[in-house]
Amino acid sequence: MEDYQNLSVPALVRSIVDDARELIREDVAIARSEIREGVSAAQTAGAAFGAAAVAGLVAVVLFCVALGLAIAYVFEWPAWAGIGIVSVLLGLVAYIALRYGQGKLANLQPLPKTTATLRENVAWIQDKSTPDASKTR
Repeated sequence: MEDYQNLSVPALVRSIVDDARELIREDVAIARSEIREGVSAAQTAGAAFGAAAVAGLVAVVLFCVALGLAIAYVFEWPAWAGIGIVSVLLGLVAYIALRYGQGKLANLQPLPKTTATLRENVAWIQDKSTPDASKTR
């Protein structure tokens, strides 16, 4: 760390600019690292969710058709009535799941470490660029 009291004003400004550049470089490196980690995790999770979604969709469709036909058979209704009841119930489940997902998405905080370090760096730069009354006396 340099002794800022013995530097000329241009040297002091240059030193502050150099320090700010270094902080920005470090912040960019942290952001890149966080983004890489996030993308890698998202890709893995996305592949797993995709496979689960395809298998689950096929299973749900077959189960719903069977359930609708069973309802129609038990109550001696036409097949479309049983399948219609199942469709309405599934629509309600989909709506509830959608609202739940929207709530979770609203609480998502991207790049928490980068945001925190940027705030710290801005405060540091502001502190270093503001003249201190005790040093000027």
